[in-house]
Amino acid sequence: MRSLTNLSSTDFMKKNDAHYRSWPAGRDYIRSDACEFPQRLKDMLIEIDERSDEIFARIESLPLVLCHRDFWSANLIHAGGTIALIDWDTAGWGRAGEDLASLIADETDPEHMVEYYRRCVPAYHKGFSEEAQIPYIEDHCVYEMILLVFGYRLVGSYLRAEDDRGKKNAVRALEKIHEMKSVGSKS
Repeated sequence: MRSLTNLSSTDFMKKNDAHYRSWPAGRDYIRSDACEFPQRLKDMLIEIDERSDEIFARIESLPLVLCHRDFWSANLIHAGGTIALIDWDTAGWGRAGEDLASLIADETDPEHMVEYYRRCVPAYHKGFSEEAQIPYIEDHCVYEMILLVFGYRLVGSYLRAEDDRGKKNAVRALEKIHEMKSVGSKS
């Protein structure tokens, strides 16, 4: 399957991060005096920027697996006792944990993100380990994937929000991502 040319590249997550890095408005905003985010959220986003090379090096050491790359509830269908995953147009080779990060963070109600994180990381590893021998995907790797892929996307959502509700939702999601760092999946 590695020879299939229609699959997205292994550096999909890195390209996504580069896309948001090329958009200075979000990065400038969190570093500005005008930023209304709590300091801990600004620090979280700045830290991920400063450590991104180190983080990507660690992520790139994870096993290469087939990733859906659009893994969220709207692409899951449950019928007749079977669950099917649809919409494979962005699928490609990526690192173990990418789809898990997406499932936990992509349009999930922020109130459930930490619970999903706690439950899904061990379940993901258990499911993979039943089929292949892979090292345990450390909690911090999944947390960092979530932050790399969704951190500045949420800043963008905040900056483009048409009302206070949209802004509050973006900040709440960032707060829940921040909470993931300290709770781990095994708490």
